[in-house]
Amino acid sequence: MIQENENVAKIISKNKVRITIKNSQLTTNTVNNIQNEFFHLDKSNKVEKGWYDFFALKIRYINHDLLKENLPDQETSKKFYKILIEIRSLCIGMDEFIGCKKNIFPVIKEIQKAIFKESNHGEIIFFEYFFNCFQSNKLKNEKFVKKFPQITMDQVNMLIKSIKNENLFYPIAKKLSLLIKS
Repeated sequence: MIQENENVAKIISKNKVRITIKNSQLTTNTVNNIQNEFFHLDKSNKVEKGWYDFFALKIRYINHDLLKENLPDQETSKKFYKILIEIRSLCIGMDEFIGCKKNIFPVIKEIQKAIFKESNHGEIIFFEYFFNCFQSNKLKNEKFVKKFPQITMDQVNMLIKSIKNENLFYPIAKKLSLLIKS
């Protein structure tokens, strides 16, 4: 099953990605730091297919050069910028590959839990809000507005409209993330 998941990940990522699991750690062989993140998994070496798809979509849809070029210096802003970039890769990929959508949805909470295990700045609210926005353009969310009043709906709309154009998306994501202070 692991070999099959790795093969599908290679196809989705348009890359010769290698995803390995060792001691409950999921790692990839990519050179992009955001793509090469690893997570400690709660399950003992049992990784759902959605995890492979999650990494494959990141590899396919995150532009390493644009990521680095627009990466904020401030740590909190950097976290939120990376969240936007990852959500973009997920949403574009799940739109293009229906199978990825079917595989990722059952583990999305598990992915959030792993990504945000040491977070305390509202990252889960931010992730869920933009994940839903990018999929359905649903902008109303009181939790988000209370936690991030500095972000306007006009800024959110600009980001949504630029999702298919990475040359526009990355700088807008940076500007938006710079609004978030620790």
